[in-house]
Amino acid sequence: MNVGEVWYIMAREASQVEAEDGVAELRGLGVNFTNFFLQRTEPSSLPTAKY
Repeated sequence: MNVGEVWYIMAREASQVEAEDGVAELRGLGVNFTNFFLQRTEPSSLPTAKY
């Protein structure tokens, strides 16, 4: 799964801060991301996010 998709789902279901924390937690657990396109995903995905 694309980590950008993970971020998007978390941002939509919780918040952008929760999504960023979740991705940071995955990194802290040693998950390595290849082709990490989170910067492309974030701004354009937020209109449907709930705050």
